[in-house]
Amino acid sequence: MSNEAASGQTTSTSALRCVLQLMAEGGSLAVLATSSHPQKFCVWLEDVSLELIEEGPAVNTRSPWGTFEQAMERLETYPWRKLYPRYIAPEFLDRILAEVKRGSGPLSEAIMTRWEDAAEAARANEQRVSRGLEATSPHR
Repeated sequence: MSNEAASGQTTSTSALRCVLQLMAEGGSLAVLATSSHPQKFCVWLEDVSLELIEEGPAVNTRSPWGTFEQAMERLETYPWRKLYPRYIAPEFLDRILAEVKRGSGPLSEAIMTRWEDAAEAARANEQRVSRGLEATSPHR
């Protein structure tokens, strides 16, 4: 993950957290957030498709930092609703599910089941935290 932040500021990778992680063949997308106030968000793309076929290195790119809404708009560049949600931060669950449902067309039952399963995992994570247990998070 790059340490460069918007407007010339730097943000250490330990100060970043994953809000949404989506998996696909050959890579992943994530919405990351800073721990600063106000929070800033970006979209992180990891493309390992060339590496998988031994024709080049993995490519990692990051969108500019902005608001949560701007990060969600940047996700629209990709068919993100059809990817596999691996992690949703519990405190962003309702906002992310609203974005899933706001999409430009109906999603198949299988895709909606993936999102419902991810939502259930996020709620379970929230319950773990409320009981004082450590939350699970996406592993890279």
